[in-house]
Amino acid sequence: DWQRKTQEFLISRINPEQAASSEPAYCNSMYDSLPPLRRLYLLIDSRLTEPSLLDVAVMGWCDQYEIPYTLVLTKVDGTNRASCVRLTNLLCMRYHSLKYGVAEEEDDGESVFMDPIVHWTSSKKGLGIAELLLSLHENVVQKS
Repeated sequence: DWQRKTQEFLISRINPEQAASSEPAYCNSMYDSLPPLRRLYLLIDSRLTEPSLLDVAVMGWCDQYEIPYTLVLTKVDGTNRASCVRLTNLLCMRYHSLKYGVAEEEDDGESVFMDPIVHWTSSKKGLGIAELLLSLHENVVQKS
């Protein structure tokens, strides 16, 4: 049920043109008064060897409903560098397959909604927080 509600929330926050063509249950939700979602920052636990099934599902929803998203590895202070690099490479390969997995003549350059940058953060040590705030400023605040 919480996965359905998460998906409903994300879909309800897409832009009005997309919402009009979306499933009716999502169009007339309690979230209608909220502004469209500009970018989703998906937090991924760096202690995992690969993204969780829910992480992959949320990325899929973002791709399907054309919601821009940025991946943020959390708790990198509690993970060795090699594990973080391995997970980052997995995520970057996903971006690469989205970007270059279509024929070039079909790629308009805007069909990939995943940000190619994967942020590494640690709230405990403050690692990557300034860069993440800069990303938020560039992607959300400046576009207001």
